[in-house]
Amino acid sequence: MTLTRKFRTVVIEGCDFEVRDDSGTFLSQLRGICTISELSKVLFDSRNRLFLLKQQEARQCANAAAGVLVEEDGVFLFGESGADLPPIEDFLPYAAKRSVRPFLADSIPETSWGSSLSNLLTWPCWNRLRQSAFVATGHRCLLCGAGEKLDCHEIWKYYEPSEHGQLHRGALCGVQRLVKLIPVCPDCHETFHLGLARIRGRLDITLERIAALYRLSDDERDAYLAMVKEDWYRRNEFSWALDVSAVGASLLEIKPEWKLHPDGSLSAKQKYGTSHTFVLGAPWRRKGDREERLISIEAFLRGSAHQKIPSTHGHRD
Repeated sequence: MTLTRKFRTVVIEGCDFEVRDDSGTFLSQLRGICTISELSKVLFDSRNRLFLLKQQEARQCANAAAGVLVEEDGVFLFGESGADLPPIEDFLPYAAKRSVRPFLADSIPETSWGSSLSNLLTWPCWNRLRQSAFVATGHRCLLCGAGEKLDCHEIWKYYEPSEHGQLHRGALCGVQRLVKLIPVCPDCHETFHLGLARIRGRLDITLERIAALYRLSDDERDAYLAMVKEDWYRRNEFSWALDVSAVGASLLEIKPEWKLHPDGSLSAKQKYGTSHTFVLGAPWRRKGDREERLISIEAFLRGSAHQKIPSTHGHRD
């Protein structure tokens, strides 16, 4: 399957950015099923059970919905029950819903490596955010419902700069906007990081899981990998600023090892090099500093690599 990628122009504070348009690809197609028998076996545990999200709330529908059972270790659907899915739609993991659209794996460019919230934030601050995501699903993997060790995955949307965009460190700078945080089990987390799966020697296994979760054909699975690679190579040409306004207005605490520069950017040495980024859209402060900063998207886009970006300052004790 060969796909021609299209982009649409998005204007942010008077500046043009390019966003990948997937409306003409298989990523926009809803994949529907009706009964539990149509679900992939990767969603079931060794006892043929599919665990539901929001376990406490799911208990209330156990008597009303066929096939929903409650045992000491949780609330689940038994794979051989033949249950219809509509009555429990709100509690189904994403990959078990009647209709799904595939999540496309992150193509995190080399120029943004190390600049995730999990790397930027102190543990108490990051843990506060991740626990909020875990509570939303009842401490279950959003994709498959697993409830063992959970990771918190950051879903980003990339706004690629136009040829007349702002420069940072000699490269055009795009905006990497946080969409949401989701709880995922280690196996599902790997489906978002195919480069890491390849390094671990698990790329084929991970692609098979992606196909099972999102009901992809073999051709679609191959096209999926090609799209991820294409995005990665293209995004490596740009530097990136992080728009984290999705986390709300609560103060973010940055690890002290991140150095603050006069233009408002942050940098830190990582095992694979030095990471550089801006944090936009939410108030933040380096641990140990008294000064807070809040750099808006508008302020960032008015600045340049050689100008101090306007910011709002304050103090909280």
